[in-house]
Amino acid sequence: MHPETKLIAVYSEDFGDGRDFVAAAAEATTMGKPVVLLTVGASEASVRGPSRIPERWSATAR
Repeated sequence: MHPETKLIAVYSEDFGDGRDFVAAAAEATTMGKPVVLLTVGASEASVRGPSRIPERWSATAR
């Protein structure tokens, strides 16, 4: 990752399989790079996705 990167923002309309995203986001957060996920859409995956984000990544966990 670029040392100048302070934050990673992701805009996603859908994830086919979010496991790769979760792995990459976990790696980024261990490197001190917050990850913001912006989702849109009404598909079952879009609605379900945010509920599966670990609490430690949540803004409310601070």
